[in-house]
Amino acid sequence: MNTSEKGLNLIKQFEGCHLTSYKCPAGVWTIGYGHTSGVTEGQTITQEQADKYLAEDLKRFEHYVDTYSNKYGYKLNQNQFDALVSFTYNAGPGNLERQLLLKGKRPLELVKLYLPTTCIKAKGKILEGLVRRRALEASLMGDCKKNICLVAEEVKRGLWGSGERRKALLEDCGYNYREVQDEVNKLML
Repeated sequence: MNTSEKGLNLIKQFEGCHLTSYKCPAGVWTIGYGHTSGVTEGQTITQEQADKYLAEDLKRFEHYVDTYSNKYGYKLNQNQFDALVSFTYNAGPGNLERQLLLKGKRPLELVKLYLPTTCIKAKGKILEGLVRRRALEASLMGDCKKNICLVAEEVKRGLWGSGERRKALLEDCGYNYREVQDEVNKLML
């Protein structure tokens, strides 16, 4: 899958285009649309080079999202893919896999719920721009609800936690806890 125009515009909006290198809030030399590889102090580029870096970086981050969605069995629609590419473009593939997806242990519905609070700090300080970006990415994720039988299977495997925490998470994602529990009980027979 490739990033749509909507996803590309989200990335451009929050990265901005800088033709002269600068240190981002995390202290990393950056140029173009958030490009960091090989960037040095005082470096300048053309708009054409910024667009080239963006296209190259985008392919790399799309690959990471494809890899992890396939590896962990996430069935992403275009908006969900765009949201996760934007997140990965900004926060990196390690944060996508370990913090947001929890190495595939977090159902897609919960990915959407945790997105607004994941990787919103630089050097220990919450950045309003990252808060706004994560909110838009979560909004772009849209409705992630699955068939109740699939959710029951995930509950049975322990992916939704246990007890009151499970109940709260299921209800936050729009599932009726009793209906899910009934489906889990059927699976246990």
